[in-house]
Order: sequence, then structure tokens, then C-alpha cells
Amino acid sequence: MADLFIHKRTVSGSPEIAGLGSVYGGSRRQFFECLPVACYACDCSGTITDYNRRSVELWGRAPQETDRFTGAHKVLDAQGGLLTPETTTTAFLIQSGLPQLSKELVIERPDGKRVTVISNAAALLDEEGKIIGALDVLQDITDRRWSEDARRVAERVSASARIAMEVVRLKPALLSMVNLLDLLGQDATLSVSARGCAERVRLELVHFDALLRHMAHLSGAA
Repeated sequence: MADLFIHKRTVSGSPEIAGLGSVYGGSRRQFFECLPVACYACDCSGTITDYNRRSVELWGRAPQETDRFTGAHKVLDAQGGLLTPETTTTAFLIQSGLPQLSKELVIERPDGKRVTVISNAAALLDEEGKIIGALDVLQDITDRRWSEDARRVAERVSASARIAMEVVRLKPALLSMVNLLDLLGQDATLSVSARGCAERVRLELVHFDALLRHMAHLSGAA
């Protein structure tokens, strides 16, 4: 997403973001509402100046007066770390001047529900090329991420099932070894130490047999 050049206006001596929609011959509200994705803009102080209905649906609320750089209740990075307003993509962009593209984030709504989004933030520039705000476009990829996670889980279960099927073939040999060790443990001709060693090995094989049963169950479930 390239930086966006727009006009600026002065209200009571303070520069503001002018109507983005004026670039397209309409109002700001019309410009934002016609977009097929969630989109919002903020000025350099982080105040949300514009947003569309899809942003409200994504955030689960309208921006609050105290919100800065995002209208979300909470924003987390892809690893689940909580981001402060000053560490969001729009804030970093305004501070650094560097576009923030294809950043995966998690938005937590006031009701606790979370949605995964891809954020693409670009700087808003005046005629002189100075940054006067940021525009952030958010794409909801929650369903896609869920499908990808489900596919990975299914692949892991399938791989475990294949391993289980191979391991289960060891069961006849395992039972033979357990029986042999059981007999050795009862052989009076062996020393106490040898019989104790045989018993410990037998118990380990019994535990292993229990693991085989679990894996066989997994194989059948898959």
C-alpha cells in the first residue's frame, strides 16, 4: 500500500486531516463506507478521525473518545502479546514513517471474542510530503486461520495414526518378551539381583504395552 497524498485544512489554527473523500469527489463517510473491508484513519496524535461500519463490526464497538491509534478494545500480536496503543501498527508507522504491511494481529472485542486480522497501514501525507496521519485497512482472516489450524491438527493426527499402526505390529513380540521376563523373575536358579532386573524390565514393557494400546486407539479414531 503506497503512502496516500491528501489535502489538509486548518480549523482554529490546527492542521487536520482533510476529507479523504474529496480526492474522489465525495464525502469522507461515503468514501469509507464504500470500501469492502474495515478501514479507519487517525491523525498524528492517534485520534480516530474516520472509520466505516465494517470497522465497528470488526472491533465489536464504535471508537471511544479516549481511543488512540485503534478503535479496538484490545490488540494482540500474532504470538498473543498485548499491544499498547503506542505499539500498534499505526502508531509505529507515524513514529517511523515506514509502511506496516501484512501484519497479522488479533483483535479482542469487549465481549472477549477474538478475531484474527491482516493489517495494512499507510501514511497520510500532505502536499509537502509530511505525515499527518495513518490509514489502516483490516482484513478479517479468522475463518481462514481456523481452517489452517484445523488442517494442521488433522495432519498431525493422521501422522500419529500411521506411526501407531506401525508400532502396534510390535505387540506380539512385546507380549512374548513380557512372558519370558515373567518366567525369569520366578526362576529360583537365578540370583536375586538378576530376578530383580528381569522384573524391572518386565514392568517397563508393561508400561510400553499400555502406550501401544493408546496408540492403537488413536489409529482407530483417525
